Amino acid sequence: MCAPGKFSTVSKALTEGVCSSCAPGKFSIASGPDAGVVCALCPAGKYSAVTAAPNNSTCAKCLAGTYSEAVGLNHQDGCQPCVPGKYSSGPGASRAQDCLSCPAGTYSGASRATSADTCAPCPAGTFSVHLNATSLGFCVSCGAGKYSAREDAPNSAFCLLCAAGTYSELAVITRAQDCQLCGTGKYS
Repeated sequence: MCAPGKFSTVSKALTEGVCSSCAPGKFSIASGPDAGVVCALCPAGKYSAVTAAPNNSTCAKCLAGTYSEAVGLNHQDGCQPCVPGKYSSGPGASRAQDCLSCPAGTYSGASRATSADTCAPCPAGTFSVHLNATSLGFCVSCGAGKYSAREDAPNSAFCLLCAAGTYSELAVITRAQDCQLCGTGKYS
């Protein structure tokens, strides 16, 4: 007769002596002579370091910023980190797709990120169309003759042309006032 957290390969086991403990990452809720011959696995997104776990409540969720597609994990280290440019705010993520992308106009070099707050905005005067960008290098300047006051611009539509009669040779400017007047006898 096996107690919860144990199993036996002997059919209708009548003594505890033929029972084995479920390994970490597994559990068994059945007891008595009809106890299962195998232990159940902790589901994806969870792990358990407990030996002879009597139920699935010992299966702890992977922490926010991590996920696990594998079942039967026996340690928290089995949970994979969300890669840079992505984050997971809730615990128990069971797929890589549960790690959300930093939106266009932002970037993050952090792994195991737990919120969108780790996604830094591209500076004013730049934009980025890339989801899950991992560095400032994904932010592209608006270019000469254009400006943008907006941080986190998700595309070039936020880059505005200097007004007629003004120009800028600089690749990154953030205000219309930074556009210079054309010299006498010149126009734009």
